Amino acid sequence: MRTLSTLLLLAAASAAAAAQAESPSRGEFLAGACNACHGAEGRGSPPLPPLQGRDDLRQQLQAWKGSDEATDGVRGTAHLMIRFARGLSDADIDALATFYARQEAP
Repeated sequence: MRTLSTLLLLAAASAAAAAQAESPSRGEFLAGACNACHGAEGRGSPPLPPLQGRDDLRQQLQAWKGSDEATDGVRGTAHLMIRFARGLSDADIDALATFYARQEAP
């Protein structure tokens, strides 16, 4: 009986690990929202810049998150980035920055 329960636990752990390996990373999942404006896989869609290969993305998203639309005089699509960034946790920002930094720059 003990061997059977051990085998069942190992099988469950193995299945969970396999499912996790197949699922997208948190950064990849969050990047789906970026694609609407920045193009497929964050490649950039003029006039918006590409996100791939951006080592400074963490800093940029933190700046957007801390920006104040009312006093910073933002124009164009900047207000969208401010609202998007404010919806991200610091862990989300780290995940996005890591994901895009690992992508090959266009």
